[in-house]
Formats: sequence, structure tokens, C-alpha cells
Amino acid sequence: MIEHRFTEGDLKALPAAARALVQAGVDLIFTSNELGAGAARAATGTLPIVFVNVGDPVAAGLVQSIARPGGNITGVSSLRIELAPKWMQVLKELAPAVRRGPLG
Repeated sequence: MIEHRFTEGDLKALPAAARALVQAGVDLIFTSNELGAGAARAATGTLPIVFVNVGDPVAAGLVQSIARPGGNITGVSSLRIELAPKWMQVLKELAPAVRRGPLG
């Protein structure tokens, strides 16, 4: 089952939406931006949170580091050159036999 909350662009409504998801007993919170991730993080310290479209989750205070997010939150950061080592680590885990490939 998927519980959906959309705040219609009302950023002040994000904390209440996150709390409502926690109270609804969801198993995981997925959010598509930094503000939603922050609201979810404030709403729960145990429920898993997955984010996308966050430029720098470390600077935003969402995770301890890119390599080891820590806590109950993880996600995908916007493309930044500082993340290249992490991309390579993920690629090696996904396709350990690949030694060469195209860059684009």
C-alpha cells in the first residue's frame, strides 16, 4: 500500500505531512527534495527515509557522509564531482566483472 501526501507547494505543510505519514504507520518515507527529507527526518528517528534530488545532503544536515549516511536516512544526491568515488563503488557492486565501459 502507498500513502501519498502532496502539499501543493505549501512548504509550511511539509512537517505536518511527514508526521501524518509516521502516524499512518507507513514502513518507509520516500521524498523528492531536501525540504521534504528534512521534514521527514524531524518527524521520525527510526522509520527509514529515502530521498532524491538533494544537492548536498551532508551540508543540508541530512546525512553524516555520502559514503556512510548513518541513522535512518539515505538517498540519491544530485550529480556532483565529489561523488565520483561513490559512483564507482556502486558501479563495482552492481557489475563487478565489468572492467571497461563508455563515459558519457
